[in-house]
Order: sequence, then structure tokens, then C-alpha cells
Amino acid sequence: MKLIAALCVLLGTLATAYPAQASPSHPAKSLKSACPHVRYDGRGALPSGRRSLPFGRGLISLPDRSARVVAISRDGRELFFSQLGPTGPQILRSAFQNGAWREPEPAPFSNVGINTEPSFSPDGRTLYFISNRPPSQGTDIWKVERSGAGWGEPERLGEAVNSAGNEWHPQSTRNGDLYFAADDRRDGHGQADLYVSKFANGTFSRAQNLGASINTPAAEWDGYVNPAGNRLIFKSNRPGGHGGMDMYASTRHGGSWSQPRNAGPIVNTADDDDSGDVTPDGRFVIFARSKPGAQFWSMYWIAAQAVDPELSHNTCH
Repeated sequence: MKLIAALCVLLGTLATAYPAQASPSHPAKSLKSACPHVRYDGRGALPSGRRSLPFGRGLISLPDRSARVVAISRDGRELFFSQLGPTGPQILRSAFQNGAWREPEPAPFSNVGINTEPSFSPDGRTLYFISNRPPSQGTDIWKVERSGAGWGEPERLGEAVNSAGNEWHPQSTRNGDLYFAADDRRDGHGQADLYVSKFANGTFSRAQNLGASINTPAAEWDGYVNPAGNRLIFKSNRPGGHGGMDMYASTRHGGSWSQPRNAGPIVNTADDDDSGDVTPDGRFVIFARSKPGAQFWSMYWIAAQAVDPELSHNTCH
């Protein structure tokens, strides 16, 4: 799938104190991370039970703006999200200060080309994102590291991760492994597949396709993986769903992923249901929804256990 087509499918599209943990660029061999205490001021009514509610109305979800993929800091006081503007998708940032959210503004690293799909590492010190800035080929995975009260310079991940095709939606685990979606790869099973690049001794190994237990001749996009690396939520337009794109969940036992389970009509509708990212404390799944073909995304959230009963238990442990 070429870049423009991929964009149409996917995007229509505080500096704060953090617990002392190993950087995702140099993760500890056995890092145990307690669940953070996330404050949810100003995000809208908290969902409970099996009902999804609007997320960030007036801040992220606006009547005339399309938004998707939200990255939340460990304390909940900083948000990065993708917004589709007239020049393509960009990453916006808002911080909770003096009892209110600041007006979102472009992230300092969202300044060249298109930039989208931000994702925090579990320790909050690294933010991965997608960009087509030079020397990217198609869309590539980039990262920025926390530097004092701000962020360092963007750094493109190497050829072990990125390819001549398009990479999307990076997600890192506690040990530094990086999961992402990609199209136009020779080892693909279909329109788009999910991959993992293992991290060891300071480097990423060549990305591996997650295999036929996850990937199909249809499209598998935008996998969320919990910090322990054993729970997976992704979207797919494979047959048997409730609409266009549906969310699916899978569990890893040893080196194998289970047969994906459709998350069901609690979250999946006749619309396109997109990008089930999970809050740092594992309580909520945040996702976007669009009418098929409309490519205008609004944000929602739902209790994590309504999507995957084991998700919150496995998010921080």
C-alpha cells in the first residue's frame, strides 16, 4: 500500500517527575513497574461497566477536527495526540496546569513533514512516533527522549525496524521490545501486518512478523501491547467482524500468540473502530471511531475489562 493510501486508511487519520526507572533505550533486565496513579481531570465522565463514552470533548475531540491515537503521561497531566489538519496529520500536546488543560499546540518535534501516532514507553522517558521526514522511506518510526523540562532531538530508528514501506503505531514493552504495524513487506501475510523488533544489548533486532496466528490476508493495524508484552489489542478488517475495522485481543503464552478474539459489540460497531490504546494504569481503553469511508475520527474510552477481562491485571505487572 502506498503512502497516500495508507494515510487514508489509518488517519483520515509537563515536564513532571517520573519514577526512577531504566530508559527504554537501555532497559533493566528485570524492571518491575508499579501502576502509576493517573489523574483524569478534564477528560470527561469516566466510563464504567460496559459502556463507552466520549473522550476529551472540547480538548481533543472537536466538531471540525479529526483526532486519533492518544499518548498519556504516567501521571495523566500531559497528553499527546494525532490531529488531521490541512497539511496532513500532526502531533499536538496539552498539559494540565493550574487546574485546567492548556490549549493544545504542536509538539516541539512535530515540525517537519507529517507526524502522527505518539506512544510513551512504559517508563515515560521516551516517546515514539511516526514521521515521513527525511531520511524516512514512506513513514518511519522515530523517537524523542526526555531532556530536562522538554524533549531532545528526534532520532530515526534503524533499518532493523524501518523499511522502504510504511511503519505505523509503535508500542514498546518494559524490556524495550517494539511492536508496530507495517505494509509493503515481503514477509507480509496480507494488506498490513503486525511486527516486533526485539531489544537486547542496546540494539533492536531485525523485525519479525507476528505470524499467521495474528496476521491474515486482510489488514492488521495498530497493535497496543501491554508493558509485560503478553497482551495485544489490534484492529483488523478481517471477515466476521461487526463493521469496517474491529478491535481484537490476543494473549501470548511463551512464544506464541493465541487466536485473536473479537472484542465484541461492546466496543465494535458497524463503524470503523480504531486504535485501542490503554491508559498507563490499565483502567481504560481509548479509541477512535469513524463512519466507514468518512475518515473523520472522534475519540471514546471504555473500561479496559470490557474489551479484555485480563488487560488491567496485566498492564502494570
